[in-house]
Amino acid sequence: MRSTSRLGRTGIEVPTCGFGGIPIGRDHIDDEQAADILRRAIDSGLLLIDTFCNYGRSEIRIGMALKGRREQVTLVTKARSAYEPDAFEEMVELSLKNLDVECIDVLLLKNVDNDACVERVERLVGVVDKMREQGKIRFTGLSAHSPQHAKAALETGLLDVAEVPYNYANRGFESVLDLAAERELGVLTMKPLGGGRLFGEAEKGSPATLDTLVDALSFARSHPAQPVLIPGIGTHAELDRYLEAIPKLRELNAEEKEALAQSALELGEHFCRGCGYCAAVCPAELPIDKILPLADRAQHVRTDNTYKALLKKEFATLDVDLESCQQCRKCVDECPFDLAVPERLQEAFELLRPKQRGTAK
Repeated sequence: MRSTSRLGRTGIEVPTCGFGGIPIGRDHIDDEQAADILRRAIDSGLLLIDTFCNYGRSEIRIGMALKGRREQVTLVTKARSAYEPDAFEEMVELSLKNLDVECIDVLLLKNVDNDACVERVERLVGVVDKMREQGKIRFTGLSAHSPQHAKAALETGLLDVAEVPYNYANRGFESVLDLAAERELGVLTMKPLGGGRLFGEAEKGSPATLDTLVDALSFARSHPAQPVLIPGIGTHAELDRYLEAIPKLRELNAEEKEALAQSALELGEHFCRGCGYCAAVCPAELPIDKILPLADRAQHVRTDNTYKALLKKEFATLDVDLESCQQCRKCVDECPFDLAVPERLQEAFELLRPKQRGTAK
């Protein structure tokens, strides 16, 4: 498998694997630690960086890491497709400031997931065109979690790149990738590991073996659209694992892909990908993106009591209670996969909270 490819009609040469910027925006590390991880990634060939201004401090930390090496990388960020043109432009300007750059290589219309956002594409592309003339943006595209709306937006012919979730537990976007290949559009695949939820190990749900990781990444890469993988990377250890796996990626045939897809059927489409959008808007500050994946793994990945005991222990360290949930349903509005988050939280607490004698808890 080639180590680089062309990002569709943009003509930009891109690596097989890029760097997803959600994890380095979180507070498990400080600014300099995050920037150091990214510098290592760039030095190791992960020369496409994907981020967004609402990924915590991700853009600011990326800006720190890019000092003196901006020309080495393809920089991708986003602005909300739900915004009207003036607010959309303000969000792009904020990203330019955060990243401390003069130009964004690819600006994505974020979450084109409903009819209203599709209808807004032409107006927002007008904003992008104006900013392109100013030298602030080179190309535009979309990020989406709804296949039908992604296809409708791409069929306008106004976009150069599509960013969509794709892994062997989520094949619903293959028709979008097919359309992108037909129209020579660039493709970025987020969540190639399903947010880490495809695997049963207790620590972040990461693959136990290198072969397992290689299989998952190879699946997401094995499409004629030649998608760039953009897994989220938040520690040096995670970076090391990807750097070990990338040279071993291979083209999977149809039989190999089908076998992997069959192995993930029990997850269905309703597992939590751990993106953290819900937790970011929760007034009670519940770590929803940590709670739901624990429950998914207990219900679908391994169901034996020994493993559940490990997950319950991990759940206990979160030190949370469901009573703090205000039932505001902001999490539902924010979830790109339309999960029934409050109901899923209730299930998770019932599954993972220690039973107390004399109660029905």
